[in-house]
Amino acid sequence: MNSKKRILVAPLDWGLGHASRCIPIAKTLEKEDFEVIFAASGRPLKLLIQEFPKNDFIKLEDYNISYPKNYPQVEPQRRCPDITKIKNKRDKFC
Repeated sequence: MNSKKRILVAPLDWGLGHASRCIPIAKTLEKEDFEVIFAASGRPLKLLIQEFPKNDFIKLEDYNISYPKNYPQVEPQRRCPDITKIKNKRDKFC
């Protein structure tokens, strides 16, 4: 029986910033004897697989967030219906 506590780390796919900040956190958790499982998509998934090849991964559906150069604050609001659909599918999984 596995006595390690398990933790799910799921960075957003809005660039690599969220995933790269999760790397030292996940390494610290592993040193503290946690089993770290990742859920990600796109480039963050590739980065985390590269950094943690022995860990378990859950591939999530991409949000495909992009930011227009002139009005970056508009894009996430415009994409809300798409994000809500993906979130609802994810919540059924969890």
